[in-house]
Amino acid sequence: NHFSPHTHIIKMGSLWRSEDMRLIQLVLPREAVHNTVEILGRESIVQFLDMYDESDEHANTFQRPSATEVKKCEELQRKIRYFESEIASTDSVSLSTLEPSDDVLFEFGPGLDELDDKFTAHETELVELNKRLDLLMKQKNSKDELKYVLLQGDQFFKAGSNDVQSVGGSRGGMLSSRDEPPSDAEPFNASGSLRFITGVINRDKVHSFMQLCYRATRGLMIPRFVEIQEPLYDVNTQTYVEKNVFIIFFNADIIGLKITKICESIGAHVHEIPSSNSLEETRRHLDSEIEDHSFAIQQSLKRRLDVLSEISTSMALWTKYVQKEKGIYHIENMFKFMATSAYAQGWCPAKYEKKLQEILDRATATSQAEVPSSFEVIPIKEHQISPTYFEETEFVASFQKIIDAYGVPAYKEVNPAVLSTILFPFLFAVMFGDYGHGFIMFLFALTLVIFQSKLRNFAETNEMFGMVFQGRYIVLLMGLFSMYTGLLYNDIFSLSLENFGQSAYSFDEFTGVGTKVRRTYPFGVDPAWYGTTNRLSYYNSVKMKMSIIFGLAHMMVGLFLGLSNHIYFGHLSHILFEFIPEVLILGCTFGYLGVMIIIKWCTDWVTDNRHPPSLLNTMTDFFLHPWGIQQDLLFVGQLPVQLTLLLIAVASIPVLLLPLPIMKIMKRMGQNKQKNNREISLTAYDTDDAQYSADLNAATASQVGGMGSPMVNNSAPEDQEEEEDSPSEIFIKQLIHTIEFVLGAVSNTASYLRLWALSLAHSQLSDVFWEMTIGLVLNFNQGGGIVEKLVVNTGLGFLVAFAAWFMATIAVLLGMESLSAFLHTLRLVWVEHNSKFYAGTGVPFEPFSFARKVVADTA
Repeated sequence: NHFSPHTHIIKMGSLWRSEDMRLIQLVLPREAVHNTVEILGRESIVQFLDMYDESDEHANTFQRPSATEVKKCEELQRKIRYFESEIASTDSVSLSTLEPSDDVLFEFGPGLDELDDKFTAHETELVELNKRLDLLMKQKNSKDELKYVLLQGDQFFKAGSNDVQSVGGSRGGMLSSRDEPPSDAEPFNASGSLRFITGVINRDKVHSFMQLCYRATRGLMIPRFVEIQEPLYDVNTQTYVEKNVFIIFFNADIIGLKITKICESIGAHVHEIPSSNSLEETRRHLDSEIEDHSFAIQQSLKRRLDVLSEISTSMALWTKYVQKEKGIYHIENMFKFMATSAYAQGWCPAKYEKKLQEILDRATATSQAEVPSSFEVIPIKEHQISPTYFEETEFVASFQKIIDAYGVPAYKEVNPAVLSTILFPFLFAVMFGDYGHGFIMFLFALTLVIFQSKLRNFAETNEMFGMVFQGRYIVLLMGLFSMYTGLLYNDIFSLSLENFGQSAYSFDEFTGVGTKVRRTYPFGVDPAWYGTTNRLSYYNSVKMKMSIIFGLAHMMVGLFLGLSNHIYFGHLSHILFEFIPEVLILGCTFGYLGVMIIIKWCTDWVTDNRHPPSLLNTMTDFFLHPWGIQQDLLFVGQLPVQLTLLLIAVASIPVLLLPLPIMKIMKRMGQNKQKNNREISLTAYDTDDAQYSADLNAATASQVGGMGSPMVNNSAPEDQEEEEDSPSEIFIKQLIHTIEFVLGAVSNTASYLRLWALSLAHSQLSDVFWEMTIGLVLNFNQGGGIVEKLVVNTGLGFLVAFAAWFMATIAVLLGMESLSAFLHTLRLVWVEHNSKFYAGTGVPFEPFSFARKVVADTA
């Protein structure tokens, strides 16, 4: 089954197949652990594995070695968020947008304890300042309200004052004439049994306040209000609001209690007014207190501003530093610690082994550890999955993201992103073929590429633009390939030009029939087809057949990429019983259709005086009437060729269905038999329990890699052996694959007809936009008069038509229609192409890296 180990195959580069990965085990002295992880976080070459499995007693997050440090980092992050919220609430202070450099970040020296002390001091001071400010503002607000109550109090008792707004009033007979509000002579003394309550209320609550008081007192009160001209600060909302001074007259204590409760519930502040004898003294004392509070508030705000300014200068550095430290301790929680050393496991690309040893030596030196750090490669267990890692450039990364969205390539599987750099934009261009539209798209993408350094920050803040910016190289190639296919179609904004010489045809002036008078047009479609009555039929025929040929070639490329995988992994059985049957099934059916299309194109039917047969009818007869051809032959010996191809295709189906599951079942039976024999031998080996345990521990230590550390767990949760499929399940899976491929040969081939459909739709839309805008002006019947002068002679009509054509082209063709073609291309790559060879079951290589922001809040 394995005829050639993959080590003998010539490697095609790190993009074609993933980098060689090594499962390594690190042995570090305790004092060098932190420095080692920190440097590895900068270099991004190791993906650490958790040394604790679910059955371990220390698997709980809160029992890990560095759980205390992680919790401390989280507390520091909480304080940082508090500082950020305080700075955001202050207009005079803003956070710095400059990110600290790596050198500054890693030279930042204070430990977590020192930083925690500094944060605690700042937080405590800010909390005290905020409490003091709230108290001072609340007291000052109360003094300001009382000031306005005293200032406006006289107006409540002055009859006919224009500044007094009387709302409501007494109902008939409720109050006698002797119970009117006091006169000017005694402005703040109740007359007889009449009493009053004064205070301040928000202006937007006046109406609700009046309704509540009216219903609670049954109208036995007289309310009056005066607007305060300046807005007052509200402590609860921390904003300036408009308020009114109110006074309510009543004649019963029970009514006063009700009104007081209503004031409390609705947020109105009640103030007591002193007697008229001490009124002036009260006002002077009140002004003095307001001035003292204002000074105290200004001093507190100044101090708060100084503290926030000091914090803001270091906020970016603190944030990055705490994130870095949290990430380091999160990784240390995956280690297992002994008395003087620590053990760790992880994945590392093979080409970085030398660099890894240099990092370990450097970390040991900087930490002044007496014992050197070391690592060694340990064997990979059968069920461990090696991560997939590619060395990517920005150009390849955009195509790789398209492939990864379908599925990450399995370890050492052929990477479809390599061929997608050419096939993806080409298939898009087949549907979007127009030299003019492709040129506009190319210029747009070229602008993004040239000015990418200046546009990168904007792309990070704008999601829609960010998606286009990330795919700028894809758009660049799509525009470039669209220019090429536009030249093939001889289509530029729905017009045809003689780009490569004169047309090969000459048309009769009377009959309109074209005659070939020159050599065949050297490149692309002859411009003579533009404007002919059968132009659409011609383009339909050419593009439909071309789509089938491109689709067959695309699927065949996928099958041969699968062959490359089989050869690399040494799967001879898959070559014989999967690749060959699939190639025969597809090639002998629809591959035959592609050959017939080329034969029909290359045959001179006029010279041979023959009628060209319908390929649709031929393929129908191929499946339904294989023993006879009911129309003209396409080539000599067509009937025996068709019968032979059909028999080969049919015979390939059981070859694809049966051998592989049978071989897999037989192989599993042999493995189970060997396993049973080993268990019997192991049982008879030694009945002494002590000796058996010693041998087993020695074997375990050797598997770890000779470290002599049996406490190191070399297994991860994903390493556990998966449950084996039963023989019936194996057959069912292969049956599903066979049915899917046979039916997919039909559906996938038909799916490529979308290349023809979208290309035709793009061409017709472009033609309609041209004819309904610029074409109308250019073909305008100049009959003279005002219309001619406005539309043609002045050029106004052309400008309007050009604007309409340009907007329609950008919005519809370059916007929506290009997105449609992109999605259809994505479907062809993912489903029709990748399904022929691509598993996409890999696991991405995710090294511990500060640049990749692996220090996210996941601890």
